[in-house]
Amino acid sequence: MIASYTVNALDQRMGKRNARHQSRYVYAGFNQLLAEYTDGQWTSYVYSGSEPIALVRNNQLYYLHGDHLGRPQLVTNAGQQVVWKAANRAFDR
Repeated sequence: MIASYTVNALDQRMGKRNARHQSRYVYAGFNQLLAEYTDGQWTSYVYSGSEPIALVRNNQLYYLHGDHLGRPQLVTNAGQQVVWKAANRAFDR
């Protein structure tokens, strides 16, 4: 699938478009993603310092569980059920 990206002067991704979806991104400071808007739906991110710890989508709170590098590995809902899991491979993600 081919995608096109829009970046700003700080080299932050501001938009992404492909045949199925269009997204817009909102940042705080240099590199902290605050929110994204995709297909009419907002997702907001919650941080503790510089570490993302949660996201809010459709008025539902989801918790981010990161690895030692701060990359999200799991997303769980309020019922502690896994709703997303990273697809990790030996030398890539």
